[in-house]
This record gives sequence, structure tokens and C-alpha cells, in this order.
Amino acid sequence: MAGEIVGYVGRIMISKSSQKNTAIVMDSVGLNAGASLMITGLYIVAAGVLKQRATNIVRASPSLLNVVLAVNIACIALYSAGVSIEANAGSDYQTGRDLAIAGTATQLALLIAFLAYWLFSWRTNCGDFCSARQTLYHNGFPAAVTLCMIIMVVRCCYRLALEAEGRNGKLFTHPIYVGLLDSLMAAITALLMTVFHPGLVERLGVQGMRPEASYY
Repeated sequence: MAGEIVGYVGRIMISKSSQKNTAIVMDSVGLNAGASLMITGLYIVAAGVLKQRATNIVRASPSLLNVVLAVNIACIALYSAGVSIEANAGSDYQTGRDLAIAGTATQLALLIAFLAYWLFSWRTNCGDFCSARQTLYHNGFPAAVTLCMIIMVVRCCYRLALEAEGRNGKLFTHPIYVGLLDSLMAAITALLMTVFHPGLVERLGVQGMRPEASYY
């Protein structure tokens, strides 16, 4: 959540500080980094669930997760570079904006593809994902992960539209859009990831788990 805090401090500074370029970078990079690290956590958690519960499909190579994480981190770097260039408002303004849009769009496409694979795996392994022998807390874990990914898709769509519209548009300046599509999305995701932490699910929600079936 540190990135989120930095981002919202930057959002406040935009309206009250003379250092608007610095504030814009803090706002954009902080919020993007916060969302991206949440997405990274979801990828890792979902991969652990697939390792443990997806028994009826051919599992992807473990190195594929590393590729997904690397692409996600690259998207952060691409977006951050674009915002930094854009904030200077020089002749390279459009280049910076295009880089920021490309980073967000790539991240969104990757998340949607991963979500589709996750839903396919859940449908194929429904009995293992939600076993009748396990607790409601355990069986609700995949639903929580799915909801978090859907929320982050919505948030990425908002940030992509925000970047395309510019910082003078309603999506950036209107408090309702910011509150609902940015702040609320982050808060719900953070809450769900805390309540349904894999360690808590293992210790409190699983009955008779074999050591080799652990997430860790």
C-alpha cells in the first residue's frame, strides 16, 4: 500500500503545491506501482492455487510465472518512464503519453489473459477448487482471488482511459470517479487479499492438508 499512499499524497500536492511536475509523477507512478504490485501478488497467489488445486489440466511451466511477473514489472517501468517524460511537458510530451498508455494497455491485456486462464482452470477443476470436504473459508478463496482480479481489470481500464483523456479531463479531476474507480478498487482489493491471505487459508480453512499440497 506504500505506492498508494505516495500516489494520493501526490494527488493532494497537485492542487496545493507549486511543484506540480513532481506531484504528477508521485501521483501517477505511486498509484500505478501500488496497483501493479497488487496484481503481482495476485499472480503469485493464483499460481499457488493452481499448483495445489488444478489437477485436471496440464500445468504451465513454473518459468511461465516468472515471464508474467517480468512483463508486469516491465509495464511499471514503461509507464513510469512515460509519465516522467509527460510531466516535463516539453516537445516529447506525446511520446511520454504514448509510453504511459502502452505500459497500461500491455498490463491490462496480460491481466485479462491471465484471468481467462484462471477461470478456465477453475471451471475444469471445479471439484478441486471448491471441495465438499473443505470449509467455506477455503472454498471461498478462489472466488476472492477472482473478484480481486476483476477489480484490478476495472481499475486498469480506468487508468488507461484516464491517461488517454489527459489530466484536464473529468476522470482525473472529478472526485467521484477517483473515489470509486481508483481508491475504492484499491481498498477492496487490499482488504480481500488480507482476509484471504494464503497463509490464513492454509492454517484456518483447510482440513487434512498434506504437506506436499502446501502453497509454500
